[in-house]
Amino acid sequence: MSPMPWPQRVHQTTMAAYNELPNRGKALLNTAEWCVLASIVCEDTNTDKLWVVSLATGSKCVGPKMINTEPRGYVLHDCHAEVLAKRAFTLALLEEMKSGAGRLLVHSSSISSPSLRPGLKFHLYVTESPCGDAAIYNVDGESTPTFTGAKAIGTASSSTSSTSTMSTTTTTTTTTCTPIPVREPESQALSRFRLKSGRSNIPTPYRSLSHCCSDKILRWSILGLGGSLVQSISPPPLLSSVVVVGDPRCISSVDSQQASLTRAITSRGGCPAYVIPYSSTTPPWELSRMAKQTKFKKVSPSGMSINYIYTDYKAGKGGSSNTEIIVGATGLRQEVGKKKRKLSSPPTSPNPPTPSFSRLCRRELLNLALAVSSLKPPPTSTYQEAKKSLNSEAHSKKKEEVLSNPLKNWVRSSDSNDFVL
Repeated sequence: MSPMPWPQRVHQTTMAAYNELPNRGKALLNTAEWCVLASIVCEDTNTDKLWVVSLATGSKCVGPKMINTEPRGYVLHDCHAEVLAKRAFTLALLEEMKSGAGRLLVHSSSISSPSLRPGLKFHLYVTESPCGDAAIYNVDGESTPTFTGAKAIGTASSSTSSTSTMSTTTTTTTTTCTPIPVREPESQALSRFRLKSGRSNIPTPYRSLSHCCSDKILRWSILGLGGSLVQSISPPPLLSSVVVVGDPRCISSVDSQQASLTRAITSRGGCPAYVIPYSSTTPPWELSRMAKQTKFKKVSPSGMSINYIYTDYKAGKGGSSNTEIIVGATGLRQEVGKKKRKLSSPPTSPNPPTPSFSRLCRRELLNLALAVSSLKPPPTSTYQEAKKSLNSEAHSKKKEEVLSNPLKNWVRSSDSNDFVL
């Protein structure tokens, strides 16, 4: 048994994996660009070993205008590091289900679905407090908490339509509640669901409608890490803990950062969450916003995101060279050495060369899940219909119960973001 506390072991395991990756797509030390790093670390309680299943960087999102670019389903809505690490974790599970080999699942001819290897626990690691409720805490010397920037959820409503015939005109008023991000006053409500941050002057079509990471982590810790696409795995992979690096501004007020993380995740029904106190052994990550602000007067988030899964280290593939790079502002994969092709003008051949979409996009993960399950939905099926076909009745029921409470008021974007396969 290692004498080092396990949150620090999760930290060191993640840093070792990140440092082994190629430099392409990473923020650089000598620039004012910062980024967030997140990983999902597997703890094997049988051997007391830790290893990184998936890893990602990122801090960007896209708005409805980019999301609805045709053909739909290829753009990543949310390129925050935590979200990409979770989607990459789903990809790792699906690849093991397809290949029948790997470090996470046990495959048997006597059972129809693979099972999770006994003794595995999963920890989410982040280099700073997740955006949203967990990012509201007091720092040393300040009387008011930090401002999260994530927007509280409000609603816009009402539309009126008229229908006319030769003799009559009928007016029907329908009221619909559309979620919109609302900038809060200085006094921020706690334990409230929020949408991703962004400048208040960004036009609505370009503003993200993705939930902030605090909310999403809460959801994963209740419903499981795999999501709907891999819910056939038994037992489902659950999130055992969240580990966050301490804010260097909270040397004497680390309890405030810990309290905010507990409030945002654990107290709302999620898993345990821990802050690694700032110290000489666990300083801010050198590419984090806090570290860059000590060197540069003005800093900005990196426009690139990387994602990695442990199967990228396959023999003959050049080590970790398969790590994928995404342009955060577009939600599409960065193409290198090829002529860039617009997503809105895809080829029409039955098996077209892939446009610059990520392996983590909705269409790619769904196609892999359908291939693993051998299900063939009708050609006219939508994304949501195909996802539901992969779900058991028990999973669907649990999801609805969770979305009623404790995830009441969750913004459901499935209808507006649905598309025909």
